[in-house]
Amino acid sequence: MFETSKDILNLVLSLSIFLVAAALSWLFYQMAKTFHAINRVAESVEKITGAIEESIERFKDKTSNIASYLTVVLKTGQQILEMVQNKRTARRNKKDAGPE
Repeated sequence: MFETSKDILNLVLSLSIFLVAAALSWLFYQMAKTFHAINRVAESVEKITGAIEESIERFKDKTSNIASYLTVVLKTGQQILEMVQNKRTARRNKKDAGPE
């Protein structure tokens, strides 16, 4: 089967090349699996940050709506308070003026 040492050398070289090719193939497969897992994690993080951002936007909208209603309520309250004070002042002025 093997007539010279050159035949053994060629067999060993071909076996070595095959093993290197198999090792590189396995390495590339593992790298692809790792990149795929990293991509899935990145997508999950992106979804979570999107949900958090959406929640923050909803919170901002609600607080801005509350602030606008609060402003209206405060202005109305101030006007009512001014009207009550004006009426009290008018009553006091009537009492002070009294029957003359």
